[in-house]
Amino acid sequence: HGVVFGGAQKNLGAAGLTIVIVRKDLIGKQQDVTPAVFSYKEMIANNSLYNTPPTGGIYTTNLVLKWIKAKGGLQAIYELNLKKSGLIYGIIDNSNGFYHCAVDKRYRSIMNVCFRIGGAAGNEELEEKFIKGAVERNMISLKGHRSVGGIRASLYNAITLEETQILATWMLEF
Repeated sequence: HGVVFGGAQKNLGAAGLTIVIVRKDLIGKQQDVTPAVFSYKEMIANNSLYNTPPTGGIYTTNLVLKWIKAKGGLQAIYELNLKKSGLIYGIIDNSNGFYHCAVDKRYRSIMNVCFRIGGAAGNEELEEKFIKGAVERNMISLKGHRSVGGIRASLYNAITLEETQILATWMLEF
């Protein structure tokens, strides 16, 4: 890859921080109209301090990186995330259609598990009851994106396997 460009929000740090990795041979090859603040050459020449950096976001990301290392590194976090998402997808896939994930298994996210309740089209009344019951069990923000509805279980790095098991238990009880 020539450029890896990613937002740090939720899994690596605070929203608003961007991590950029640029292959050296691409540095300085931007278009003439590129503002200096977006020039990787200028950023490198100024030790990434061309403008005021988001110090709070950088500090938070440093803490998260230390936490990831203490947990066994990226591979350990990845394996944990596979377990968490696998637990929830397993319930969905074995629910005889009560829970439905429209995403092809090959492309499912291990961070955001999206599904409907009551079949492929979803049943909004059931979904609202599920969300209400989840709140009673101290689980929040499970309502799906406004454009698609349903449920979205965000299993970010900081969510533990034990917390995921609470969701799994609620899904089985429901």
